[in-house]
Amino acid sequence: MRSVWGKDTMSMRTAFIVTTIVYITSLLLSGCSVSQLPFVYRPALEQGTVLSADKIKQLRPGMTPQQVQFLLGTPTIQDPFHTNRWDYVYLRDPRNGAPPVQRQLTLFFDDSNHLQAAQGYALPPTSPLLRRESESKPRLSARR
Repeated sequence: MRSVWGKDTMSMRTAFIVTTIVYITSLLLSGCSVSQLPFVYRPALEQGTVLSADKIKQLRPGMTPQQVQFLLGTPTIQDPFHTNRWDYVYLRDPRNGAPPVQRQLTLFFDDSNHLQAAQGYALPPTSPLLRRESESKPRLSARR
């Protein structure tokens, strides 16, 4: 049986069905994507203030906040409720399957606004700024 244009109607119908199946299959398969393709470049993600051990070793008790900021840079977190505490946080996520690197340094200033203690990354064990865990908890005075 021939159509008006001289083509076989059965082959046109078959071509339409095959084309429709190919389109539907391609639409359905496009939803099945791989979340991490091996050939896609994903740059490392760095956030916060870069902390180097050399700069941290230069910290000394009695330094002013301006001296500390000149040495280490602006702190990542300056809590308005605890103005005598500065937090430096650094996070590097290589995004290639390796675990992320996180470093944190907390600096404590006294009431006269001088560096008193530090806690966290790259502090040498002999540092006069090193704050022990027992010192980090507030002491309660005994009342009689």
